[in-house]
Amino acid sequence: MLNKRFFFPPLSPKNLKFTELERERLKANETKQLSKYTQSYMRNREKLKTIRTKNAEELIKQGKRWERKRYKMAEQERVNEIKARKAREKMLEDHTLYIFNPVDVDLIDLAKIKSRKFTECEIDLKNFLLSERDNRLMKQIYEDQKSEFLKAQESKKVIQKLSTPTALISQEISSFEEKQDSICQESVSEINEEKNVKKFEFFSQCNAERNINKSKNEDEDPRIEKFKNAETVAELYAFAELIVTNEARKNKLLKHIKIIKKSLKMNIALLKGAGQ
Repeated sequence: MLNKRFFFPPLSPKNLKFTELERERLKANETKQLSKYTQSYMRNREKLKTIRTKNAEELIKQGKRWERKRYKMAEQERVNEIKARKAREKMLEDHTLYIFNPVDVDLIDLAKIKSRKFTECEIDLKNFLLSERDNRLMKQIYEDQKSEFLKAQESKKVIQKLSTPTALISQEISSFEEKQDSICQESVSEINEEKNVKKFEFFSQCNAERNINKSKNEDEDPRIEKFKNAETVAELYAFAELIVTNEARKNKLLKHIKIIKKSLKMNIALLKGAGQ
């Protein structure tokens, strides 16, 4: 007898039709599920794409804004540099026209002067030299005017002498010579007295200064005197280095002396102990 457990009934046409329909239904369900999954996936993908595109657009806009700002700042810096260069060139031209004569300005290479950048210290020095030049020019003008005035006076005196008769001239000359002699004698005596007074004052002042310096030098250290008498910075540095080296040597010698004293004391103590 056949085992009922492993017995399969024969497939009828109805059963075959049912199985085919079931298979088709399962396929349709699977396709529906897959279509739903793909739609949701595509939707999420589109969302991600939109966020990325938005971020990219924002970054592009920000980059363009930064680029515009950078161009604007570079243009502003260029304009400021041009203004500063023009002001510097104008100042240098004014200085050159003021320093040199207008005739000699054509011979000067202004391009070299314009290309050089002067510091504040150099400009201050130039202003100081210009002020000194002004003072010198004023002094020269004053001296020229004075010499012209003296020459005019001398020429007037000569003309007057030539216009007066010879007798009057001789009388005037004799009286003038007498006056000059008396004036010279008086001036010589006054000068001698003044010289004697000045000499006495000078020598007394020198003696007082010497006494003061002696008292100071007695109190002061000779090294300080050397520092004061130094004429250049190199001498000061050399003397300072000497002092430092001498101090170091002194310290080393003192240390050696202390060590020697200690060793001597120890040796004496040992000898005493051995004698006892």
